[in-house]
Amino acid sequence: MKRTISLFLILMMVLTVPACAAEQTSPAPAENSETAHTSYTDVAPDDWYAEAAEYVLEQGIMNGTGNDRFSPQETFTRAQLATVLYRIAGEPAASGEDSFTDTDSDAWYADAVLWAEQTKVVNGVGNGRFAPGDPVTQEQLVTMLWRMEGEPSEAAASDASPYAAQAVGWARENGVAPATADYTFAPKENAVRGQIAVLLQGYLLWKEEPNMDQISLTLAGQSVPVEWENNPSVDALRNLLRSGPLTVELSRYGGFEQVGSLGTSLPRNDGQTTTVPGDIVLYSGSNMVIFYGSNSWAYTRLGHITDKSKAELEALLGGGDMTAVLSLAGR
Repeated sequence: MKRTISLFLILMMVLTVPACAAEQTSPAPAENSETAHTSYTDVAPDDWYAEAAEYVLEQGIMNGTGNDRFSPQETFTRAQLATVLYRIAGEPAASGEDSFTDTDSDAWYADAVLWAEQTKVVNGVGNGRFAPGDPVTQEQLVTMLWRMEGEPSEAAASDASPYAAQAVGWARENGVAPATADYTFAPKENAVRGQIAVLLQGYLLWKEEPNMDQISLTLAGQSVPVEWENNPSVDALRNLLRSGPLTVELSRYGGFEQVGSLGTSLPRNDGQTTTVPGDIVLYSGSNMVIFYGSNSWAYTRLGHITDKSKAELEALLGGGDMTAVLSLAGR
């Protein structure tokens, strides 16, 4: 009996060797196999837009064209773009009807176009038309994104249409519009789906890093938290700081404020203002004023110091002239 069992065990070992060898030559796929495939049959893993196509799909803002295809070389219509931007905004409720003569209130894009017009993301193409079926250009896309961000001030691009010049400059400055070996942003040319995915990914990744654009203020070497206004003056200041920190020599004036020249003029929207301690304003377009008391004059608001009492501000600002440094986080 023992001899029979031994022969049986030897036979089983011999028969199982080829199977073991086969498993070793065909290892299981690694757990992290995302780079080995894409969700689309017409997008190769090494295509320059492959990562972006996957990203916008995962974000739920831009899908394929059916039958597992992304159609990266197809153009995109203005109605399709409005729908994508509407998704990015969270599809907020909109009521009423748009004012365009060539749109249909029952169309699949109706809510998106209505939202885009009401929020001034789109202005139409002239003569009361939205042109929902027209292909969107690359500069039209970044202009709509720029408007969604409140039209921040930026140096105008020389190769863009006048209406899009600042938007194109903004997109390039912030990495929304890339310049790579595979894709050079061409403002006036129609945007194909692969390019649109790349531009949308660039925008959304930029949005995920808001601290990179956060303005920091130090006074006499002390970091001071500020709640900055959302207006063209602060946008222009932020753009100025992209070139590096700005040092402002402040002088005490009137027993209630510190004043210093920015060395350049910013856009201004002066209004009669009664300040409170902690207010930061723009005076005459080129001077930053920080208050530790109160005054009434025509100023443009820039921000407000958030964590200091009136007594703390008087102690910090009321002793004499000082140095302020403005900078952007990460720069």
